[in-house]
Amino acid sequence: MRSAFFVLLISVFTAILGLAIIAPLMAVWATSLGATGFYLGLIFSAYAAARAIFNPLFGRLSDKQGRKRYLLTGILGTVAISLVYLVAKQVWSLTLVRLLHGVMSAMIIPIAMAYAGDLAPPRREGVYMGTFTMAMFIGMGMGPLLGGSIFDHLSIETAFITLDGMDMVFITLGGLALLNSGLVFFFLPDITPQRKRSALLPLTQLIREKPILAIVIFRMTNAMGRSVIMVFIPLLALQNGYTLTQIGGVITVNILVTALLQAPFGRLADRWDKINLIIMGNFVGAAGLFLIPFCNNIYILFAVMAASGLGGAISIPSGTAINAILGRKRGMGAVMGLFNTAMSAGLALGPLLMGAVMSYWNLDVTFFAAGGLVLLGTTAFVVMVWAFDIREVIRRESVQEAMEPAPAASNPGERGGG
Repeated sequence: MRSAFFVLLISVFTAILGLAIIAPLMAVWATSLGATGFYLGLIFSAYAAARAIFNPLFGRLSDKQGRKRYLLTGILGTVAISLVYLVAKQVWSLTLVRLLHGVMSAMIIPIAMAYAGDLAPPRREGVYMGTFTMAMFIGMGMGPLLGGSIFDHLSIETAFITLDGMDMVFITLGGLALLNSGLVFFFLPDITPQRKRSALLPLTQLIREKPILAIVIFRMTNAMGRSVIMVFIPLLALQNGYTLTQIGGVITVNILVTALLQAPFGRLADRWDKINLIIMGNFVGAAGLFLIPFCNNIYILFAVMAASGLGGAISIPSGTAINAILGRKRGMGAVMGLFNTAMSAGLALGPLLMGAVMSYWNLDVTFFAAGGLVLLGTTAFVVMVWAFDIREVIRRESVQEAMEPAPAASNPGERGGG
């Protein structure tokens, strides 16, 4: 299982790197096509909304039919989407492509997380999920810097073909996805979940379970706050005269701090109270958002982005570890799908709400509003934990997991989706 986990880490790093090279450039690219205000938020929200709808559906299907076929389909779909980006030169067509890209992504991220949850031994969910999310965040952190550098410095112009910097970014996305498809096809074993299909709760019933709902609230409001960094930090940086490479660097610092501390805080989550870590991390992240408007030079902005990244490093491993505990009883794919749906819903609602705030007030107010949303979500999470004794639910199910059988894996060299 360790070799399977290592292959999974490489795969998810490659997948997230491809997704992240275009994310921070999308606001600049969409603006160049004529998108402003609401339409800028709509382009970002289309991707996140598609993920929000399809994450739990594909997750539940992978619980019933195996993980590999859906993961591979999503990666190959990303190869095709990267080519469609090259011809999306209007706001409406870019919105449609982002919607389709979100559907493909819904077969990658939650199912990869379900793989990691299946492979995590009982009572070591924190370190396994922390290491997994570290690979995700490193890819997410390197992507903006790589994408900004490609955009600024790489283009092809000949008598037969002309590709500008953004075209080369989209081609890089497709190349990484193609490489990843080979890795998954040949080296990643399929996972056959042990729980009987008849024992799996319907998604509508699953979301009503109090521990699941509490984690969903945490993840959604946390993502609403983080969406401001990806969408509006590039606009703030351009407003202050920074280059795209510097913009990518600012976002990279934020994400890499989160990434590199995932495993240490994952180990801490296995030994300490996961609920307290979630609360503490959210407060640190909200403080970073409140400080952004006061950053009057690039170096202060780098420092604040690093501090904000620390908040994610504290909270996210505990959240994913709790999901791994809850997922063994309820279906790992569906639980991770709902967790990612909460994140996608936050990423969809965040740009729309903050875009409206920016339209009625100004860019600085968007960061104050985002910090307030994170604090509001944290308050709701704390109330649910106290009212429904969620700590005891997690403790009890963690003890029960130690007696559950490990998931079966097919031959790593087996082809196809199993």
